[in-house]
Amino acid sequence: MSNMVIQTNVLALNSHRNLKGIGEKQRVASAHLSSGYRINSASDDASGLAISEKMRAQIRGLDMASKNTQDGISLVQTAEGGLQEIDNMVQRIRELTVQAANDTNDFVTADRKKLQDEIDQLTQGIDQMAGQVEFNAKKLLDGSLTDAATRGSLLADIGVKIKNAMGANGATMTAASEVSAMAGALSAGSGALGVQWQAATSTDRTWASTVSYNATVTQGGVTGSFALTVSAPSVPNSAQAPSDTGLAGPLTNVSTSNVSSADAVTKYIGAIDKYVGDLQDAKKNGATGVDEIMADLAYNRQAALDIYAGLELASAMTKSYEATAKLNGTGLWFQTGANSEQGMVVGIGKVTSDIMGIGKGNGISTIKVDKPIAIEISSQIDVVNNALQYVTSQRAKLGAVANRLEYTKASLDVSSENLSASESRIRDADMGKEMMKLTAANILAQAGTSMLAQANQNPQNVLQLLR
Repeated sequence: MSNMVIQTNVLALNSHRNLKGIGEKQRVASAHLSSGYRINSASDDASGLAISEKMRAQIRGLDMASKNTQDGISLVQTAEGGLQEIDNMVQRIRELTVQAANDTNDFVTADRKKLQDEIDQLTQGIDQMAGQVEFNAKKLLDGSLTDAATRGSLLADIGVKIKNAMGANGATMTAASEVSAMAGALSAGSGALGVQWQAATSTDRTWASTVSYNATVTQGGVTGSFALTVSAPSVPNSAQAPSDTGLAGPLTNVSTSNVSSADAVTKYIGAIDKYVGDLQDAKKNGATGVDEIMADLAYNRQAALDIYAGLELASAMTKSYEATAKLNGTGLWFQTGANSEQGMVVGIGKVTSDIMGIGKGNGISTIKVDKPIAIEISSQIDVVNNALQYVTSQRAKLGAVANRLEYTKASLDVSSENLSASESRIRDADMGKEMMKLTAANILAQAGTSMLAQANQNPQNVLQLLR
């Protein structure tokens, strides 16, 4: 039995001290249960709080990056929707060009003029749409979003196409500087193409599988020459038709006077057709040895068409090259990650008629079908084909970007989910465990209260001595 004292009740002090500790446990458990968090203040778990806050920053960054990605997908889809309509208009221009190239359409009665009117309207529609397709007040197809990488890719692509267009007839351009020089040199200054062709040598050609020519292009007093090899059977200038035909020697091969302009091509082909007709008449009358000459002339006829069509396409593409080279956009930065420099640059090419080679970029079409000669119209089909390929290429690139963003968004959502689970294990309260703590604290509080009450009764024993 403890000393009988009144001033210092040690049993009461002990009970009171334990009761205060139990009250603190009740407070903590109650805070955990009411908030759902194991860490409500830094004192609950200092290191855990620091780790949890860093995780929270990452999670919120991932969630916002996911939203950014969805916004990026919406922007790309808006641009692709505009490209789809431009694609439809280019398809219609091609359809009209094919229709106009048929001589069932009469030039005199303005059949082709009506087709030209629709092509002009479609060209205006293309350039207008390129300037009007927007997302959040940001123009998408006017070239302002063409970043350096996209610009370089477009220039390289056009350069390859120029080489291919010329290469069908043996042209070779080995460096980007040559493509650039050709783009700067080609103009509408000479004939229909701005190109003058001349024989590489003035001597009579002999029988051979190829003939060499030089292409000379001039603009602003600057002249550049490019080698060209025309794959066509070579007929000597001095060759004569068999004497029993009664005809003069055959026409010369494809040369300056033959393909320097659309009109020259038409005259050349007309002359070949007339000459072949005369040879056929001579053959009917018993002439011999004309089949080989007619075959050579037929090959030359096709060569003239191929060369002219290639030049028409090359001329259109060099104008596209010039227009593309002037682009100076910055592209778009999509922040697709939670941290700095985690994202992607997206460039959207300019989609106007000048870039595609079918217009001047201000609603004026360079596809002309209101011409009397179908050959001149037919050669432009390849030009429209190239424009169509350009549009579909841009659509495909945007489609690839949209797919990439979709995958990125899915990855961000998974990362956010997994990181949230990790943060939950640090920050969130285990409700069952906290209920156990609170229940135990409540029982101890009741027991402590009872013991304090009994301890306070002990001084009453002193009164027994006063009786």
